[in-house]
Amino acid sequence: MKIISLFKKFQFFNFPSKNQILFYDFIPDQFMNTIFGSDKSYFIFDKNRKINFFIFMSIFFSYKSIKVIFIDNLITAYTCNYIRFVRPNIVINSTDNNINFYLLKKYFKEVYFLAFQNGARHIVNDLFGNKKLIDKKNHKRFSSDYIFTFNSAIGKMYKKYIDCKTIAIGNLKNNKMNLNSISIKNGKIIYISQFRLHTLANDYMYSHGEKVCTIKKWLETEKKLIPKLCEYADKKNLELYILGASRDSKSIKKEKSYFRKIALGRPWKYWNPYKLNFKERYQSLDKFEVVVSIWSTLGYELFGRYKKICFFRQNIKNLNDRNFGWPENFSKKGFWYSSDITQSEVNRVLNNLRDINLREWIEKISPIRKKVMKYDKNNSILINKVNYLILKKKCA
Repeated sequence: MKIISLFKKFQFFNFPSKNQILFYDFIPDQFMNTIFGSDKSYFIFDKNRKINFFIFMSIFFSYKSIKVIFIDNLITAYTCNYIRFVRPNIVINSTDNNINFYLLKKYFKEVYFLAFQNGARHIVNDLFGNKKLIDKKNHKRFSSDYIFTFNSAIGKMYKKYIDCKTIAIGNLKNNKMNLNSISIKNGKIIYISQFRLHTLANDYMYSHGEKVCTIKKWLETEKKLIPKLCEYADKKNLELYILGASRDSKSIKKEKSYFRKIALGRPWKYWNPYKLNFKERYQSLDKFEVVVSIWSTLGYELFGRYKKICFFRQNIKNLNDRNFGWPENFSKKGFWYSSDITQSEVNRVLNNLRDINLREWIEKISPIRKKVMKYDKNNSILINKVNYLILKKKCA
């Protein structure tokens, strides 16, 4: 069965040719043309993680490739062969928390390696908790020419473990959207679900093989917050929605059941836009008066576009990487966020957002916004850097 499963991963007839830009992982079509100026591109690993059979087999006919296996691993050896075959000027990675990408630069001094942050990064069960990355004996083993980050603070975290330059640009998808310029007063509040079906299947939360805390503790903030949001909405005669995180009918059913249980009989509405494209999802959220989040990437993206959004921090002893704005060290409470999940705090924060007008809101968060999620309209910084590096290679 394992042999059959491996066989299905191979691509036999999709043979790449020389290209200026090579993508490490699949990047959606809407970014391919508008950001990178290429509609004919090759991916080392496509969205189905397919492997080119001929390039894979070539590993075992080259001493150089076999040596890479022993220095790093088989994936790196395969990737190196793919790069040698395509001979790109630039290799771009959209999966910034895949540390295998950062093993490549040392083998290709003449090629530029770029990565861009595609999600909020943490320590627990994420990049900055990866033992291989943070082990001091691996210092400078990982490298990239540039990493484009959400903000400067997280950029310092990348540079702490990866030999690279960082440029804060925000999130690529978010930068394709216009800044929020409409003040909504329609009595609709939406909470961004943290529901993950695989999480509920376990008793403990693990991070890179080590036990962090019980699942009960991990979900405590959400379970405390939902009834209080329901209470607030009920007393203010507002409509409370929950933005579903599920992507199929089975998960949606279980997600609804999960929230019905923790809402304690209070009314709310379920809304799941997963069938919409990313622009439609973002535009739909702009139609809500206030958005509520714990630590989602989407929440930070909305904050970066001046949407009225509040955050209620996850409180787990000795863990702060889900705090608002981490790794920036903000106070425990602010105008639009709090670490106390009490009814009075929920009321205070939501009242703040509902009472302030858009102009005042923009003025209030502007000094903080770029520390959390920068905004570069249409990704001009990234586009200019890619074009500059291509031109530089041509002139070399």
